[in-house]
Amino acid sequence: MGGNIFYDYDFTRGHRRLGLGAEAWTDYLKFSGNYYHPLSDWKDSEDFDFYEERPARGWDIRAEAWLPAYPQLGGKIVFEQYYGNEVALFGTDNLEKDPFAVTLGVKYQPVPLIAVGTDFKAGTGDNTDLSVNATLNYQFGVPLKDQLDPDKVSAAHSLMGSRHDFVERNNFIVLEYKEKDPLDVTLWLKADTTNEHPECVIKDTPEEAIGLEKCKWTINALINHHYKIVAASWQAKNNAARTLVMPVIKENTLTEGNNNHWNLVLPAWQYSSDKADQEKLNTWRVRLALEDEKGNRQNSGVVEITVQQDRKIELIVNNHRQCTG
Repeated sequence: MGGNIFYDYDFTRGHRRLGLGAEAWTDYLKFSGNYYHPLSDWKDSEDFDFYEERPARGWDIRAEAWLPAYPQLGGKIVFEQYYGNEVALFGTDNLEKDPFAVTLGVKYQPVPLIAVGTDFKAGTGDNTDLSVNATLNYQFGVPLKDQLDPDKVSAAHSLMGSRHDFVERNNFIVLEYKEKDPLDVTLWLKADTTNEHPECVIKDTPEEAIGLEKCKWTINALINHHYKIVAASWQAKNNAARTLVMPVIKENTLTEGNNNHWNLVLPAWQYSSDKADQEKLNTWRVRLALEDEKGNRQNSGVVEITVQQDRKIELIVNNHRQCTG
């Protein structure tokens, strides 16, 4: 009886995985089970465009036996299960949801040094795989003549003789894939540097613009898409049902990346005797809605645009009230 823990790292792609295992061995017979857990997160796939990949979560159970009367001949059975919507248990040409597989193998070991075998693997989606393998089992400190002696094979499969055998597990990281969002858009605001009166800018953050009427702002969009964009529109919500005139947007001018900019001039500030109504009249929540040729729809996050009263106008109004009062 025993247990093991493995940290798997793929140097070519940077994937990381944790493996936990338990095993029970005796003469001519081995049982083992393993659990595999992803440690690295999603990253751009090297196998597919517009996809991400990571290690798949899964487990397996294994049994291997050799004939005591003829120890040169042995067999194994493996059941394995992995989880995910698109898992490459049978390679990248056969992505399956929550795939499983059963492997039956036969091995022939004429001498302790060399073993040959064949494995037949079948599983989800009628996928099958047949492989032939050869293993060199060189043991340091053991005379070569003993490793080439057929009479030593039986001892190699005893509990004592197999104590240096490798742990039975899947050393290859099975990958899970997922398609990137086919359409994504991020919206942000920036005060225009060409404003004749920079003091018209009261607050300038990517999510919120506060300024005086006629102050200039740019609306910017980062767009990532796999398919052609066929529809684009502004959604400018105002709790007082006041329309904000947005810049014209044409879907055929949108580009991949962050080179999408529109100019906006803040509208006139409107007065209301009720302070809450006044705030509603002069505040809009804006987002950009896109649709591609495959019917995928995506809305950007909301940005807020607010027009405030020019202090000069406010002083004139207050002075007028004082004179007439």
